[in-house]
Amino acid sequence: MANIVPIFVKKEIVGAVATFRDKTDIKIMAKQLTGVRSYAEAFAFTNT
Repeated sequence: MANIVPIFVKKEIVGAVATFRDKTDIKIMAKQLTGVRSYAEAFAFTNT
């Protein structure tokens, strides 16, 4: 996965900055978020 952001000087694009992240990292974070969501939903259900 990559994010690319242009660099502007006086409203003219003079370059860009790119960051890259391993897809494995993204998959791990997605699994963690799913776990947090499940925990939050269970917590909300028990406190209603």
